[in-house]
Amino acid sequence: MVGRGLLRSEDGGRSWSAFGAQVPEGVHALAVAPGTPEVVYIGTMSQGVLVSRDSGRTWAPAGLQGGMVASLSFQRKTGMLFATTQDGVMMSRNGGQSWEQVAPPGTMLAAAEDRPEVILAIDGEGRVVRSGDGGRTWTSLHQDSR
Repeated sequence: MVGRGLLRSEDGGRSWSAFGAQVPEGVHALAVAPGTPEVVYIGTMSQGVLVSRDSGRTWAPAGLQGGMVASLSFQRKTGMLFATTQDGVMMSRNGGQSWEQVAPPGTMLAAAEDRPEVILAIDGEGRVVRSGDGGRTWTSLHQDSR
């Protein structure tokens, strides 16, 4: 991103050119849908998640409107989309049509590529937690160091 637009490289990063529609100020995250590179999601400071289904030419709301989105990531095997927001980590199983909270505020996470049901996260207290069921339940991996 530069200014209010996106840049694209078609030569491995040697050169870049502007493309697509202007995007709102305050974009903090970008994620490309696995297997469909023309579908691009951006996370914004105040407009939630926006999606382009035409390689960035046009943008439409994809949920979490009015909220701040700090990061976006896909779990490639399942296509689940994760967004880190001020309300916690949110997950969409349907391209942003609906979202569910899978971790509390202050949490950062990583999804396992080979086992999509496994999610590791660092909670607001700095402890590592693990979900083996796609974020429905969590177990602390923190061991008391007394």
